[in-house]
Amino acid sequence: MNVFRWTAIVVLMLILLAAGLFLFGEWQRAALIEKYSHIGKSIKLPSQTGEWSTSSLLEGAEELVCAMDSYGWPEDLNALNEQQKKTLSKQDLPSESGAWYLLFFSVDQVKRIAVISYSDYRLQLGGISCGNKLSTFSIKESSIKGQNRSFNFN
Repeated sequence: MNVFRWTAIVVLMLILLAAGLFLFGEWQRAALIEKYSHIGKSIKLPSQTGEWSTSSLLEGAEELVCAMDSYGWPEDLNALNEQQKKTLSKQDLPSESGAWYLLFFSVDQVKRIAVISYSDYRLQLGGISCGNKLSTFSIKESSIKGQNRSFNFN
């Protein structure tokens, strides 16, 4: 009976530890998305459809901006050089339904990460793509049901 009691206590402690670790991980993920959402709110995307210069999104030493959904992998960004890829890991980009990222890069590293459209499902990413200072991005009416606009680098 005594062995059974200790076994039950150990199993209960392991379950509590696993639940605690899960909740801690979820709290960290939510905090990271909230931080990136705050940065995203400072980026003013045009409210109407049309085409604009990508340089209007860039700040300071930033030379490249990439759009990627939250389930994508940094390795999928073909426009990045090896040095830029090394500064970004999947752990920096938590997955969340309906969220997508704008990733801002200097020549050698990621400078800013912004979540766009986290709680607003009206803007749809047109795919993983990147744009430099000389390229443009467009916002168009979307053909996807429930989506009002699509965002693409040209």
